[in-house]
Amino acid sequence: ACHHYAAPRYVAHEVRMACEFLAHFLSLQMAAKEAAENHEYVEHLSRGHKELVEIMSQADDFMSGLLGNEEKFLGWIKSGGAAFVVNDEIHLTGKTPNAEAVRSILDLVNENTNDEIYTTNKLPLADLSEHAAGVLALRLSIHLPHFILWFRPEISQIVNWAGDPNKPVETGEFGDRLTPRKSFDLWIEEVAGKSEAWKTCEIEAAADLRRSIMEIVARKAESLADLNAELERSNVELDSFAYIASHDLKEPLRGIHNFSHILIETYAAQLPADGREKLQTLMRLTQRMESLIESLLHYSRIGRAQLATAKVDLNILVQETLEMIESRISDSNAEIIVAENLPTIEGDEVLLREVFTNLISNAVKYNDKEIRRVEVGFSDAATPTFFVRDNGIGIAEKHHETIFRIFKRLHGRKKFGGGVGAGLTITKKIVERHGGKLWLESVPNEGTTFYFTLGELEKI
Repeated sequence: ACHHYAAPRYVAHEVRMACEFLAHFLSLQMAAKEAAENHEYVEHLSRGHKELVEIMSQADDFMSGLLGNEEKFLGWIKSGGAAFVVNDEIHLTGKTPNAEAVRSILDLVNENTNDEIYTTNKLPLADLSEHAAGVLALRLSIHLPHFILWFRPEISQIVNWAGDPNKPVETGEFGDRLTPRKSFDLWIEEVAGKSEAWKTCEIEAAADLRRSIMEIVARKAESLADLNAELERSNVELDSFAYIASHDLKEPLRGIHNFSHILIETYAAQLPADGREKLQTLMRLTQRMESLIESLLHYSRIGRAQLATAKVDLNILVQETLEMIESRISDSNAEIIVAENLPTIEGDEVLLREVFTNLISNAVKYNDKEIRRVEVGFSDAATPTFFVRDNGIGIAEKHHETIFRIFKRLHGRKKFGGGVGAGLTITKKIVERHGGKLWLESVPNEGTTFYFTLGELEKI
């Protein structure tokens, strides 16, 4: 401070210039020393960034890649733990506060800034210092609550001062002017509730990671769009092929069937018994082949045709379905229970009727109980889940996917009334065309429940 109670001391210009030069030189040396100390850490951040980009590129998504390599991720930027926030889901790794505390930290971040990065080494939240005295929050999306947060624990410090630095100014005998301290007794300050400060290189590294994540997400989205477009084109071509092949195969089959019938009628007396039997077998085979082709043709039409959507009252539709299969229900001694107040939805009435027809018919058909019970209902929700439940023979879990393959039967052709094995495949296709999904739960010898949704439907 160069203060003195005696006469003012004049400091020569050369001395003042020397002091200024020394100050500049000291400042440069401090910056150089700090840069040298950070150089190794910056190199570590750069190498780690390349490794994390490679990991994220190979994983299904960036978050699973980083969570699956916890040691590398947490060892990248010095931190005790981290949290990934995707919408309302929070995934924690390392030493972190609980999910509820993380939500409080996010509220604080959103209150303070909309920037991509927020840092503090002293969170103004009680009881979090053990794991999260400081936080670096990386915002991954402007419109969605997607974040990565790094946490640092509290570092308690003891700082020795030459006197109390917060001591109030005292007015001396010469008034309010700079005067020497009267005491330089040791004054100890304990600093608590703070973490190690976040370095500029760490903030820049986090920003680089954000850019890399955005690039990886964009590339994967573009690749997925290309795959979907290719899949859609392949499906269209496959449906077209199935339609053409099915249509063209039916004509020669009819010819084989008709000529076989003519041979039996015209030359029955001249043919031996085994000859007539072989012709009859040939006719049966052509009829079966025509049924298979007809099912394939129907399946391809469902995939290609536009949906004739309209408001459909499922109470009326299910009742009409039961009327159509009334004789089958009566012959099977089946009891059908239909829930009241089924919703009115948007959909293709003809195709939806086929869904209920197939599921109810199968529930009656694949049943060996004395009294066959079938229940049709739904869960009352914004997007309802419909179900058809029976007390039939059930389906083993290993066959839960198999039964949806076209022409795949679990029983002999003549057992349980026969069939070509296309009904559930067609039902699944119709449900998917309506933006929904079809699945089942079953216990062998006790019964099966088929569930299905029909996308985002409007309840009337």
